[in-house]
Amino acid sequence: MISVVYFGTHNFSASVLQSLLDSGLFEIKMVVTQPDRPVGRKKEMQSSPVKILAQKYNIKIEEPITLKNFPIEEKPQINIVCQYGLLIPKRILESATYGSINTHTSLLPKYR
Repeated sequence: MISVVYFGTHNFSASVLQSLLDSGLFEIKMVVTQPDRPVGRKKEMQSSPVKILAQKYNIKIEEPITLKNFPIEEKPQINIVCQYGLLIPKRILESATYGSINTHTSLLPKYR
């Protein structure tokens, strides 16, 4: 199995995480997602879809406000990023044995 630290927040990101889990090829060591946010008129706190999925599978969850000084405790073989929403420092991207992969739902500006 390939060990992974997964960075993601939104619905599409949760579906990518679910696919990784279903494949049986990846061991998700940790999920890094956005903190719970107030939603609606009542400003009720809502967890991200990725956090909800990680809780279902008892995966370690981190919700930093910034990654600037975020400690890298897990040493994955690869980092996978999908709809995370924060800039990830180079030291984190390079912390994985085989580097990091970013998936994106649309063409990035260079390819439009």
